[in-house]
Amino acid sequence: MLTLLHAALAAPPTNGAGVIDIGSGTIDRLAWSSDREVVVGRDRASGTGFVVEIDSWRVHTLDPCGVTSVTTVPFQSILEIYAGCDDGRIFLYELDDEVLTQPEDLDGNPIYWQLQDSSGQDVQDPIPGLFWNLESTNAVLLAYQQGSATSYVHAIDLNTGNMDADVYSNWPALASGTGWVDGEIDQSSLYMVHADRYTTIVGLTTGIVSFAPLVSGGLLYGIDDITPGNGRLWVTDTDLDAVFSYQPLQGTFGTPFLGMVSAPQTLARSSTTGDEWMIVAGDTTAVYGMTGATFTNVATPSWTDPAPLYQVVDLLAGPDYTFGGTTTGELQVFSARPWVDEVSIAPGTGEPGTPITLSFRVSEPADWSVWLNGDRTGTGASLGVGTTTTDDQVVTVQLQANDNWLEGENLIYVVAAGDNLIKGHARASFTIDTPPEPPVLAESALGFASGGLTLSFDGIEDADLDHYLVYVSETAFAPEDYATGGPTPPEGLDAPITVDAEPGARTTLTISPLTNGVTYYVAVRSVDSGGQESSMSNVVSGVPEDAYGASHFAGETGGGPCATGPSGGPLALGLALLGVVARRSRGAALLGLLGSASALAADDGERRSTGDMTKQSGDFEIRYGPFLKLDDTAITDVYGKTGHEMLQVEFGPQITRLFEIDFEVGFYQELAYAQSTGGTASSQRTMLTWYPLGLSGSARLHLVDEQMFVPFARLGMDYVYFAELTDNASGGKDKVSGSKLGNHYALGASLLLDIFAPARASLLEAQTGINDTYLTVEWRRQNIDARKAPWASAVDDGFDLSGSMLTMGLKLDY
Repeated sequence: MLTLLHAALAAPPTNGAGVIDIGSGTIDRLAWSSDREVVVGRDRASGTGFVVEIDSWRVHTLDPCGVTSVTTVPFQSILEIYAGCDDGRIFLYELDDEVLTQPEDLDGNPIYWQLQDSSGQDVQDPIPGLFWNLESTNAVLLAYQQGSATSYVHAIDLNTGNMDADVYSNWPALASGTGWVDGEIDQSSLYMVHADRYTTIVGLTTGIVSFAPLVSGGLLYGIDDITPGNGRLWVTDTDLDAVFSYQPLQGTFGTPFLGMVSAPQTLARSSTTGDEWMIVAGDTTAVYGMTGATFTNVATPSWTDPAPLYQVVDLLAGPDYTFGGTTTGELQVFSARPWVDEVSIAPGTGEPGTPITLSFRVSEPADWSVWLNGDRTGTGASLGVGTTTTDDQVVTVQLQANDNWLEGENLIYVVAAGDNLIKGHARASFTIDTPPEPPVLAESALGFASGGLTLSFDGIEDADLDHYLVYVSETAFAPEDYATGGPTPPEGLDAPITVDAEPGARTTLTISPLTNGVTYYVAVRSVDSGGQESSMSNVVSGVPEDAYGASHFAGETGGGPCATGPSGGPLALGLALLGVVARRSRGAALLGLLGSASALAADDGERRSTGDMTKQSGDFEIRYGPFLKLDDTAITDVYGKTGHEMLQVEFGPQITRLFEIDFEVGFYQELAYAQSTGGTASSQRTMLTWYPLGLSGSARLHLVDEQMFVPFARLGMDYVYFAELTDNASGGKDKVSGSKLGNHYALGASLLLDIFAPARASLLEAQTGINDTYLTVEWRRQNIDARKAPWASAVDDGFDLSGSMLTMGLKLDY
């Protein structure tokens, strides 16, 4: 809608509306974005590129190298900007929502392409011409490489990154001449005029390159600038004070138009349908309406700042504004629209209700209006209207942020309409920065620890939240005591503590070092990205004190059943025994695990023959289940009375199918919070781990092949290595570890799964040697404590790992 409205109100530029400061040297190589909302170019003196956004009149700088050319390519909602360099490189920038960024590769380096010759060698020549091939089915960038002897045209497929021959056959393509004057795309061809008065023509749909000398009637014409229009190129020749029409494919010139301006240096043509005109600049500037090849002078816009001969050396015509690059680092703006500039707003940031002073200058008598969060056509919420009656009149408007203003950035457009009702504009912004709310601290927000406190609270929902400030004091205080700042922190504590924050995210931090037994008072402020602080939160208090794991309450000091230090001998012996059996049994066990799923699949209707086909010699079982009861109240007080579970694996030889010997290995682990001596959970973590090893004998009431239920009883001895890790005040962990001995007995039953898929069970036996697959259920009672031998009397010293459990498992006989 904005583009359509602008087109309807487009008009030839009648005056030098304003000036945009870019740099200090000649401003040239101007180019549009496809929507005519962004202008790019380069400053020859500094070797930098620039980007001008018309909506905001904001200027961005491109400085990746010695910039020699700039062009744009639209990509979804992003405008890609490519900067050609004097060393054969092309760098990528992205303009998205008025933010200019330089994308990087995976190594963190800026993305760029390096031009190469046909042999694959890097080319270090400058790139004075860059063009987007909008006729290509792919996004293709065309680059003119200016060599000292020969010059080439290169192609880059922006979707794939392919270059030259991988885009068009036989590329890079030789250019017809050397040196650079100008280049323009017209319809389906790219025309590049060289300093030696030859033209290179690139077919955009084919990639075919052709040449055309600038010859007519035996005379060789020079060209200083070109612009496309009406199926031909329009060119300037400063030496002849003339403007010509030129048809490169035929190599012919039309009748020269003399006297349009003196010494025409550059020209540009409007592409707006039904409103065709041409602007020509030399030592003066003139605008001509166009009907075919007929010109009518319609305006002679003067420069805003009178300048010496040829100050404007490059022109870019558009529907709203025409831009002229000068030799003095400025971008001259020509337009029929009033020019609004010198916009200031004070302050630039504030809260709702803040008084605001807006001032601006209008270049000519006009009706002006101010709009909030609309666009430059004059939409949004109206903030004021008025009229200027003289040229360059300064206007001051008093505003106040109210309910129409949004949290964050608010765009304020100043729109001025002259007698022709065509609107010029400028833009300012005011940021509403409301102080954030403080977080709400629950009574349980402070957890105690040994020598510290742990603070946890839900974060506030504030889009520009940046961090929290945590205040700590040994003296009670109220939030209203501190409109700003906070209480004096305890000695040795660096407070307030700064904690990075994300909106809505829960925040947890440890406050230390603190002294056990002392009451501390804690409150928090929220701080946003603009530095605005919230009021003080409510105050919570806590007292650091020592916290302990279950080993402390059980009187467990660690060590083995026969030593005061951690026991290594029994553990090493147990692991060695398990290793021997595992080495001999692991092949069958692994095959059994792989085949068990097949054995449980649907029956295919075939029946298994009675009796096992292979001799039974061993078993493997994995089971898992909960403790029904743990005897040690120190463990259940800290880690809870429920939720204790054990994973066990057993394997071993079967003497007969009535009796087997099994080696067992298991794993148990629980996580909880350490407790005070009064039984209150702290914020310090504690974790108890067991690694049980066992040796047992099992009697099985397995009387016949294919017996559906097989009851069993088990008796064995145990060795358990344990370790408890508990957070301490220094940030490390205290460890208590050791081992215990004991015994166990168990009762259970096995359900034969083979009967549900006999054919597949027979196939499994034939392929792996697994005779039977069972689902097992087992009740077990274990007695494990500080006794000196598995069958010795119980010793109440430290942890008592005794208890009863119920497990289910999968058992394979092979």
